[in-house]
Amino acid sequence: MYLELGNADKADAMIEELRVAAGGSIPSGPPELTVKLLNGRIALLRGQLDQARRTIAEVLEAHLRLSQKNPAVIMTRLYLADIALRSKQPAEAATLAQRALEEAQGLQRGIRYSSRTGMSYLRLAEARLAQGDVDHARQALTLALEHLNAALGPDHSATQRAIALETRMTLAGLRESAR
Repeated sequence: MYLELGNADKADAMIEELRVAAGGSIPSGPPELTVKLLNGRIALLRGQLDQARRTIAEVLEAHLRLSQKNPAVIMTRLYLADIALRSKQPAEAATLAQRALEEAQGLQRGIRYSSRTGMSYLRLAEARLAQGDVDHARQALTLALEHLNAALGPDHSATQRAIALETRMTLAGLRESAR
């Protein structure tokens, strides 16, 4: 929660509390991967992009070694896409977002709207816009807004991020209304 609110220090303190509660170290396996991912996100929030990339890439590699196809893999790819976007590497961000989208759709299994599918479309829209591919950015943003509004509602931070992108594109004269 503290990460979503942009408070890296409180998130870091919460991890330390968990470590103490667990007897001084986080158990290996999924709990360790979760904490490592949180540490990577904290580094991202603090602007430590190289550290964030290394840490989050290690988490992705661990998930893939375990052959775990789960929502955590999708979110891990999306965090790496965020790092790529902030590092001015939109092609890498687009590749990561596209892969996350494919995985999210694979996990959807007939459910009409998915928050992870919506978040994947959003990262793809951001990456395509950064590449100068306005038409594909528009298409991805339209689908992102559809999924995020339906799955999470208009007040969720992911939906707000999509709305902010839509506003930026509109103000720049790049977008007609997607809604």
